[in-house]
Formats: sequence, structure tokens, C-alpha cells
Amino acid sequence: MTRGFPGLTVACARCHDHKYDPLSATDYYALAGVFASSEYQEYALAPDGEVAEFKKSKRKLTSNRKF
Repeated sequence: MTRGFPGLTVACARCHDHKYDPLSATDYYALAGVFASSEYQEYALAPDGEVAEFKKSKRKLTSNRKF
């Protein structure tokens, strides 16, 4: 996240601060704490009936595959 979004590499901030680094070790662990306390979840944006129909169709398609 830090390489792509703000354009920084902050891997060394785990261990120590540099005099002119924009992120200190304290900032690094604060950011790491945010990600450590979050978890990924998916939510359906379609109504339950459509989701059930999709899952049924998907099961039918995958059961017909021959590998």
C-alpha cells in the first residue's frame, strides 16, 4: 500500500527512523495496526433471489466440467 499510494517504501521503518523519512516507526506501526485489525468480506450487491439463482447456475456448470 505504501509503495503504490503515497509512492514510498517504508519497510525499514519497522526497525528504525531515518532523519529525513516522512514516516517514522510509530507511523508505520499505526498503519500496520489498521490493516491487522481489518478483514476482507464480500457482500452481494444483487437481491438474494438473483444470488441464489447465480449460485445454482454456477454449480450446474461446474458439475458438467470434465477434467
